[in-house]
Amino acid sequence: MAHGLILVLMLLLFSSPAQAQDVPALVLLDVDLTWTVPAFSTPVELSGRVEWQNGVGFTDGLPWLANRWTITGSGCEPLGCIYSNETNPANGAHFELESHFIPGLQSFIFSLPQNGLSMPLLPGDYALSGEFRNDFPNPGAGTYFSTSGSARISAVPELAILPVLSRHIGGRRLNRLVNPTLQRMTAWGAAMLLRVLQIPATVHGIYIGLPSVTLEVQEWCSGIVAMKWLTLLALVVALVGAGRLPWKVALIVAAPFIALETNILRVAGIGASIEVFGYASRGTAKEWLGWAAMALGVVQVVGLGWLINRQRARTA
Repeated sequence: MAHGLILVLMLLLFSSPAQAQDVPALVLLDVDLTWTVPAFSTPVELSGRVEWQNGVGFTDGLPWLANRWTITGSGCEPLGCIYSNETNPANGAHFELESHFIPGLQSFIFSLPQNGLSMPLLPGDYALSGEFRNDFPNPGAGTYFSTSGSARISAVPELAILPVLSRHIGGRRLNRLVNPTLQRMTAWGAAMLLRVLQIPATVHGIYIGLPSVTLEVQEWCSGIVAMKWLTLLALVVALVGAGRLPWKVALIVAAPFIALETNILRVAGIGASIEVFGYASRGTAKEWLGWAAMALGVVQVVGLGWLINRQRARTA
């Protein structure tokens, strides 16, 4: 068990607050832009949800030509246009997308209020404007400015380093498969807990209705990252422990449920904080409750492993 505790301490040191201070904050960026082009039958729309690490840029590691954004109504779809959208790191969160079959055929340009390098992207909702340049030699050619646009920047509640690494544990397909169910379970559990705390709460799918605000349990709030890491931690504790095999299996099986429990506590805590201290407290609540939830999960997994090994020692 001593070896297991050493491994746990190494994990905590790797993801400790002191270490995290050296790593720029991780945020989730949601962008929606719309252009009206009289010659087109439908509006031109650009949307996307990407991770951004302040001071660094994209975290997904996609190659230069990989599309991070969804573009519809541009008239380019039948040709299968591919847009290159890698930004110059020196420009921060300034995005210039260009169709890659014929340079300059179509392009989109937009920037966020902060640049994400010297000025970190801060959580909040922002108005956004962008430019659409259509160089097709047909009706609709010209330069257009967006008729509507918004950007939502959300603090990722999980530890800053873990989400990037966790994609390799199970992959994106697993995330897409289980996230919807986890989002609904988390929303339901958090709403029930808030009711216990005498805070009126209703639940509609992934939305929690509170007296002053509606909370959305987004994909990154589903708890899948914590599940992966706590399950991995449980596997390590089980391998180095002296418990019997059935109890080791039970520990590994229990880890995802512990992650779900702590995630429900985290979301309920955010809702309670908003109702007690106001909406302005949400950023601080997300950050600290994210850390607290992960720490609580680690303590429960390690504690359960310790109890299993202690029971083994008593019966030996």
